Amino acid sequence: MRLKRLLTIYLCFLLALILMIMPLPAVLQSLWPSWPILVIIYWVSVWPDEVGVGSAWCLGLFMDALSGMLLGQNALALALVAFLTKILRQRLQPFPIWQPWLIVIIIVGFGQLCLLGVQWFIGRLPESLSYWFSTLTSALIWPWLAAGLNRYRRQWTS
Repeated sequence: MRLKRLLTIYLCFLLALILMIMPLPAVLQSLWPSWPILVIIYWVSVWPDEVGVGSAWCLGLFMDALSGMLLGQNALALALVAFLTKILRQRLQPFPIWQPWLIVIIIVGFGQLCLLGVQWFIGRLPESLSYWFSTLTSALIWPWLAAGLNRYRRQWTS
């Protein structure tokens, strides 16, 4: 059973990485959701024993290697997102899947703010406010992503 869980989680991580590096037109790049952050939020809130800060750190290192960013930048942001999700997990669980979008937007915004802090530290700030659009689209797709992952999780692990 644990092997099935881990396989399910790692397949989702792989899909999130593929969606992250998918080439897009410039208009859509700023609107593209933060897939790895959303996947970490989901799995940490559902199976906190299997996915935690260490898993998020490893996924972030893969993100850094694939995107060519400063090594550790995404790892730090995802580890902090996983930590914050573990703290707020009780607020995500008891409600229907569409209600915790406010908590999700706070967590995704926190992850984006962590990335912005590292970029500020190395002197590479984004040019416009379009940097924050992915936070909004991430929160907007959360209910559908969580419902789809719930269905996928139940089908694979039953």
